[in-house]
Amino acid sequence: MTRQAKPRADPGEKKRGGRRGWATEEQDVWLRNRVTSYMAAQATGAKSLAEFWPVTWEAWFTKWPEPTPIMLPPPASSTENEVAMPTVESLVENNIRARKTVSTIHLK
Repeated sequence: MTRQAKPRADPGEKKRGGRRGWATEEQDVWLRNRVTSYMAAQATGAKSLAEFWPVTWEAWFTKWPEPTPIMLPPPASSTENEVAMPTVESLVENNIRARKTVSTIHLK
């Protein structure tokens, strides 16, 4: 029995139920508007992709900054000999910086 492939949905067509995407409708439109640029960079090679991603991420995180997590500060050190723990803010900043640069590292 041969299975026929389902026809591909029009990229501009709205989703109709099923699995919910991770992006909002506005983010989805924003991303779809960059598909042509992405495909051109991909066709040109790794160097073009390495140049494409930082510009795209910068624009993305400018438009949709990452929310600041609400967490309690770490407990104060009980003795002077204990190693100081990094602050929550520094951990969050380091994680955000890593997410924005991880693919650039792998593309070089």
